Amino acid sequence: MLRISELKLPLDHTPEELAAAVADFLKVSAEDVRGFTVFKRSYDARKGVMSLVYIIDVDVANEDKLFARTRARA
Repeated sequence: MLRISELKLPLDHTPEELAAAVADFLKVSAEDVRGFTVFKRSYDARKGVMSLVYIIDVDVANEDKLFARTRARA
């Protein structure tokens, strides 16, 4: 299980856009995301633009490969 923090989306986003944003953030295909849970959702009004900011727990297929890929970049 992975935790994504600071995932920002516009107020009027759809659930499908949230799922796509999770996959895009992790740089995996949508099929590799087995599921996710919103841990926290908050509002951000800085810079005059309202947005939603999420902390999301994600279950991803081939999680070990994802960890290896991110470790190689660090």
